[in-house]
Amino acid sequence: MLRASAGSIQFTSVYECTTPNAPYAYLIEIDGVRILFDCGWNDEFDTSFLSKLKPHLPTVHAVVLSSPHITACGALPFVLSHISPGTFVAAAGGTSKVGVHSVLHSFLYQYPNSHTFTLADGEAFTMTVDSIYHSFRSLREPYGGKVTVKNGDVEVNCLAVFAGRMLGGYSWIIKYQIDELFYCPDFSVKPSYALKPFDVPTTANIVLASSFPFHMTGSNRTTKYEEQLKNLFKEFQHTLRGGSDVLVPVNVAGRGLEVLNIIVHLLAEQGGDKYKVVLVAAQAQELLDKAGTMTEALQDYLILDDKRLFANVLTCRSAEEVLPIQGPKICVADGASLDFGPSAELLEYFVKGNRDGADHLIVLTEPPLPGTNAAVVTAAADGERLHMQITRRSRLSGEELEEYYIELEHEMEQRRRELEARSAFQIVQDDDEAATVKGEENDDDDDDDGECATAATGHRGATEKAAACAGAKDAVAASKAKAATTLGLVLPPPLHYHSKHLSFPVLETTSTLSAAALKRVDVTYGLPVSEEEQVLLQKRAPARQHSDAGPEALQVENDAQRLANIPSKVSRVAVQVNRRCRVVLSDLSGYPDALTMKSVLKTKWTFAKKIVGLRGSAEDGRAFLHFCRADKAMKCGSNVFSTTSCGVPLELATHVYSYAVQLESSLARSLSRGLRRVRETKSKSTWEVGWVNGELSGVRAEADLEEQEMQRRRSDRAIYSLASVTADKSQACATQREQRGLQSGSFFVGDMDLRRLRETSRQESGLYSEFHKKAPLLVFDEGVCVRKGADGTVTISSIATPALFDLRRTVYRQYSQAL
Repeated sequence: MLRASAGSIQFTSVYECTTPNAPYAYLIEIDGVRILFDCGWNDEFDTSFLSKLKPHLPTVHAVVLSSPHITACGALPFVLSHISPGTFVAAAGGTSKVGVHSVLHSFLYQYPNSHTFTLADGEAFTMTVDSIYHSFRSLREPYGGKVTVKNGDVEVNCLAVFAGRMLGGYSWIIKYQIDELFYCPDFSVKPSYALKPFDVPTTANIVLASSFPFHMTGSNRTTKYEEQLKNLFKEFQHTLRGGSDVLVPVNVAGRGLEVLNIIVHLLAEQGGDKYKVVLVAAQAQELLDKAGTMTEALQDYLILDDKRLFANVLTCRSAEEVLPIQGPKICVADGASLDFGPSAELLEYFVKGNRDGADHLIVLTEPPLPGTNAAVVTAAADGERLHMQITRRSRLSGEELEEYYIELEHEMEQRRRELEARSAFQIVQDDDEAATVKGEENDDDDDDDGECATAATGHRGATEKAAACAGAKDAVAASKAKAATTLGLVLPPPLHYHSKHLSFPVLETTSTLSAAALKRVDVTYGLPVSEEEQVLLQKRAPARQHSDAGPEALQVENDAQRLANIPSKVSRVAVQVNRRCRVVLSDLSGYPDALTMKSVLKTKWTFAKKIVGLRGSAEDGRAFLHFCRADKAMKCGSNVFSTTSCGVPLELATHVYSYAVQLESSLARSLSRGLRRVRETKSKSTWEVGWVNGELSGVRAEADLEEQEMQRRRSDRAIYSLASVTADKSQACATQREQRGLQSGSFFVGDMDLRRLRETSRQESGLYSEFHKKAPLLVFDEGVCVRKGADGTVTISSIATPALFDLRRTVYRQYSQAL
């Protein structure tokens, strides 16, 4: 028996994610390899999500991020402080570039430069601006888009695929043996002016995709996407020609950049490029600069164009910088909920209308969430009095700034004392300092001798005091001998760092340096580091820094980080204003609707054996299941699952095995009459292949039912043989063929040259294979196994994957039946 699939594939939803706006995190365990896909947090920074995430972190072997949105990567600083040292944390380059701004913006709009969160178990977690930057700098970009995660003999490969909805948004193909999983929590198939289209993989046998599109019919279901954009431009044109401004609240570090690109192209195509477009975010210019470097996601004409992406867009950091800009203008402001951020600070200006009586326009790109200011403004009538609360951030000045620095100084002093209390450092003095100290010690010795002499001559019973002075001298001499140090770097064992990821091993101590000195090893600059210690240091060292601007821009702290660290305060402000604006809801989220989702399922994922719905409610899961069960094109049938409950593992293993089958002698002799000669397409060679009716029988040991301890280990406990069908079983054979959809026979056999098959499949289909060392077996990378028996018969074993069909077409071009 040859193991062909994973013994166990467990899928666990860490959070209870039932809406598109909720954070999500999923744990996938494949034969002991535990990979955490995404670690989201909401923009309210609810600590209940951290409590659910914490128990899974110490045992994960890798963390992989798929989206730069805060709902997918918001808890990354918390994750890095709780995973084991050396755990592989990876994300595509675009994800790490944009993700740091997504988390940082939401944090800065609601908290000062640092904040301590308290979990349900009492643990305190402090998040700062520097910790957010450090977390995303620690992400490793997969070499060639591929991440390899190992645990023992098990090796799982993950490949990134651009998902098409936003800059930095990716899906992941997970491969192990013949199993292929496709993890796609967020994608879009709608056309884009700047982003490359989503090339949906079709070879996965297990699909993990979002199910919430089944309840999204769209506000304009009968209207095409292009018509929606034209209607949106008409709203823009009507407002701008009247001298008013337009506010588009979005999450800038996410879908917001794509919304900005849509607006810019609409104005350019319709002749409205004379109007100003302003991007308002805490780090707007840094985001636009990074967007132009993401060539892996941008269309070719933008890469080859001399004009920089978003060259005509103005950038502002706060609402105070926007108001002086002369209108009419379109403001794409950060903060989709209008509760915090620049969009909330501009809310009062846009709601109360223009001085001339004209109404401003607020365009919502997604349906507003209940309880937010966006929902309040949308539900209010014209002229209604609105009472809202917004969060405003402002810099410290005067006495507040002075108190801030005094408090910071106290904290640093307290931290220094804690470090000093934990460990005692020995400092090697220079020659000048040593001479000075020696002179002072000699003076002290003279004083001590004088005191002892005076004591001896001044009193008759001075013998005891003299003995005491002698004992004191011996103690001083012992302390001096103890303080002597060896040249080189001496690190005491009880050394503690701020982060356990930087807890380097103690390489040099007094004993090791002394032992090296006895061996006459030069220890002036420390001990040489062994290969084992080098490997350990490389695992625990921080990730290397990369910069697109060259070595001169390679630094741990950049200007954007310094600006984000400016001392500031956050306050809640009450806003009361009469509604004098127009509000338009236009679907620019990029999410697929129900019809689009069904089309993707029928055209791209028909071969999937199991499908799991992500980020959807129980009703979405039922709609998902009903469609897959009713549509005949879907091979999964009823194997559709939803992840509405958190913490409950779901078993997804397909349990596919490959067995060697011996042909009965009577059937082997009759094969020549049933086989046909088939000529290859690109050569003159011919193969003899065909279908036969046979009965598979054999003896199977009970031990075969148990899982193998080691994968791909051969077992001879099962013996199978293929014999001719007897007359009394011919009707049962025909019934079975009808149930399986076969017409010519129940088994496909043939005679061919494995070496020629290897070359032909590589040249025609791009399928690479290797010969087994101990058996006439050709093993393909996609999990298809071709075995040639002693009597010349050949069997092909695999699950129904496109790779099997490609190989089958190579063997027999005219065959069209399904296995």
